[in-house]
Amino acid sequence: MYTSPNYTLTHLMVDYIVKAELGIARIKIMPLPQKYVADLLEQLHIEEIEQLSELLGENIGLYRAKLIKKGRLISTAKKEHRIYNNYRNALDYIREYDSTTSMPISVDLLLHLNKLLARGLLEDWDIGKLRSPDALPNEAFDNWYVLRDTQHHYDLHSYFSTLITYLNRPKTPEHRLIRLALLLYEFIDKAPLQSLNQITSALFMTIQLKEWNYSPHNMISVVRIFNHIDSDLKHAFKIAKRNNDITMFIEAFLYAFTLELLTVTSTYKALFMKKVHKQGKLHVIFNTRQLQILDYLESFGKITRQEYAKMTKVSFMTAFRDLKQLMKEGYIEAHGTGRGTYYTLNKAKSEDVEQLAQVNRLEEAR
Repeated sequence: MYTSPNYTLTHLMVDYIVKAELGIARIKIMPLPQKYVADLLEQLHIEEIEQLSELLGENIGLYRAKLIKKGRLISTAKKEHRIYNNYRNALDYIREYDSTTSMPISVDLLLHLNKLLARGLLEDWDIGKLRSPDALPNEAFDNWYVLRDTQHHYDLHSYFSTLITYLNRPKTPEHRLIRLALLLYEFIDKAPLQSLNQITSALFMTIQLKEWNYSPHNMISVVRIFNHIDSDLKHAFKIAKRNNDITMFIEAFLYAFTLELLTVTSTYKALFMKKVHKQGKLHVIFNTRQLQILDYLESFGKITRQEYAKMTKVSFMTAFRDLKQLMKEGYIEAHGTGRGTYYTLNKAKSEDVEQLAQVNRLEEAR
């Protein structure tokens, strides 16, 4: 029987949840023609496959990720690289998934996703199965393996059936994003599947987000969420196990989810400004990376040049040039010196950005 672990609802959790809700609301008031949404989703899925390779300890690069997404790397890929082709197929399944006509959110769906991922990659006895009490999980494609106490005394089918039912009950008291963090904690802690626990859990959580309307246009990637805070998540999990309190773990997950949503929202907003509201002032002045960081600063307050470079995947000098232009236009301000320098929004310009957003909303309402 599932029992919710100990945690305390903090102001930080509430802050992240509010920012996530506002990010989703932003997308809803900026409707894009389906063609542009489809093109954007294609690009996000290519990036997701590339991020998956990073999570697995290699980097196949965007070019190969693009070939995989287009189904053109099957004949030349190593057997180990079938995971990316299988993942692409699973993304296609999720895009079409509808719980009213497809398999409901359940342990059976979890096992189905596991089969999609492991097809042609692992032996039949390792896929689509829950672990027995005396079995160790297959550690391939799973960098959570070292975190776990692999011994358990649970009927995992019953345990996860109860957990999934609890999380999807209309009267469950926790906010849905906190529920998702609870689900992730159990995936890491129990390693319910015989193989591919980490990636299967990412796909299952992706479907859960879609079911709860927390993934507009299927754009949110749980793999990218994992990759954003891989080391921080592991650290928070260890603390949670030691203290029997998962407060910090939930905060870490909510931070990563909010960051992922913010990144997607910024990309979506830039495309909206370009294709629908071509007169958008900020789009004319700044590139997509800079628009993303303006949104980030609006939510998180400050950023360093190192964080900018890591977040936008550019060189240190490109980050310097981007930030220098933002400063020249008066949108950000620098504080500190040397490596301790960080940047914040210029409050006056922040108000201008908000006023522009309000004008766009009014025009769309008309």
